[in-house]
Amino acid sequence: MRRRLLNLMNGTRMTRTGTFLGVVSSMVLLGSSLAWANVHDTFGVGARSIGMGNAQVASVVGGAAAYYNLAALGRTERIQLEIGFQSFMPRFDDFEGIVYDANQNGEIDIDENGVPETTSVGTQYAASMGTAINVAIPVFEWITLGASIYMPRQYLMRLSFEDPYIPYYAMYKNRTQRFSMFMGMGIKVFDGLFFGLGASSSAQTVVNGAFTAHVEVNANPTDEEGNALPTQILVDANVDTMTVSMMGSTALNAGVLFNFGWIADPLAGLNLGAAYRSETFVRADSTIQAMAFGDFSLTNETLYSGPLMVEPVSNTSSSESSFNPAEFACGVSYSFKDRITVDADIVWTQWSTYHETFISSTQTSSSSSADVTIQIGRDFTGDPGLAWNDTVSPRIGFEYNGGMPRRREMGFGFSLRGGYAYSPSPVPEQTAYANMMDSSKHVLSGGLGFKIPLSRIPNPLRVDLFASYHLLIPRTNQKDPSLFPDENGEYPPGYPVSGSITSQGGVAGFGASAGLTF
Repeated sequence: MRRRLLNLMNGTRMTRTGTFLGVVSSMVLLGSSLAWANVHDTFGVGARSIGMGNAQVASVVGGAAAYYNLAALGRTERIQLEIGFQSFMPRFDDFEGIVYDANQNGEIDIDENGVPETTSVGTQYAASMGTAINVAIPVFEWITLGASIYMPRQYLMRLSFEDPYIPYYAMYKNRTQRFSMFMGMGIKVFDGLFFGLGASSSAQTVVNGAFTAHVEVNANPTDEEGNALPTQILVDANVDTMTVSMMGSTALNAGVLFNFGWIADPLAGLNLGAAYRSETFVRADSTIQAMAFGDFSLTNETLYSGPLMVEPVSNTSSSESSFNPAEFACGVSYSFKDRITVDADIVWTQWSTYHETFISSTQTSSSSSADVTIQIGRDFTGDPGLAWNDTVSPRIGFEYNGGMPRRREMGFGFSLRGGYAYSPSPVPEQTAYANMMDSSKHVLSGGLGFKIPLSRIPNPLRVDLFASYHLLIPRTNQKDPSLFPDENGEYPPGYPVSGSITSQGGVAGFGASAGLTF
């Protein structure tokens, strides 16, 4: 991609400014930085768990404990395998009247009434569809290994190239399209006390490439008396090399579970659990080497032709991707005669430790006629919309195990499940330039479970179904009128001409799983 740009400009000082050199690397890093958490955190994994509103810290069974509470693996006595399919389909309202650079020339066109050009920003995001696998394997009487895995059907890893100015739903556009896995072991200390320990990690990848990108160069010379002179600049810009290294990190997962039955038989159905997971992220380091070439003419006389810089500019920037915040959860459950189970959880999530790192850096190199300044990305420093908040989310769930006694003795049975969670948004009101849309939400869920005896297998086949809905509470983000237009009378892309943006909609989910105990 080689492009030429012809600029005719007047000005008051002698500079050349190249804006957005290395557009490819900027897009890669901006895209990778706009993905938070994973399917486990957003929707949960496993039909039984989701059907109970993800209130599972004290009552989770099987391999799903590798995510919800590793300690619960310790009470698994036989190999358990569960495989299922789940799908979540976002349906959000489009954003109307958004200022947008339609022809991508770097400028917002203004009509005769001073109204900037606008467009509708669509929100037709891809559904999150994938396979969930939960497995628990006892290796000793007191140690059980487990894993909870989600594999998306569409992608193994997805980078979405977002412009942080343009409104988008930060929690749903990209974060639910990624592979995620949690592993660990549960340790049985005695019948009433269990501990768990494990880890989850992110992979490391390196991408190399050579690209050519567009550079805009502005020259504003003056004569000896300080009067502005007309200039003409013809520019080619070439990005010689780009390297992106994505380095992963590992999270510590730990849990504890108490069953109060070891104190007294009437308390056998009472469980208390707690789980902690540290944060993980992938840091993307980008190094770009660039050279700009061009002709500099003044009053139709070419004064300089050739490289605009004596040597290539080398620039290194960093960004965080696939951020999973630290989380602490505690819960209590009570089972009455193995027929009715009620769960209640509180989950604290440390979103405040995440610092968005949109690429913004500057390099300067001298040429034969003037300094050349290269700026990559935009400066969002101090934007209040990037200071995310910690959240506390309550969850409740229940399960009813029914069936005629005789049928239950033969292995037949069914379960009825339901759950509710309130999930506050960590994203503050977007009053300035950034437009990461999000809302607090109500999460409603329900499910059915069936036990079906098989002639050649000693334990029945478990089939579970679930349905859920994430209802976003309508939220209006009112822009600070003192910022728009800016000091030059210009509107940035992404600004709503009405002065506010509303986020609303929902996500519908459904799925099924089948499991066996060996």
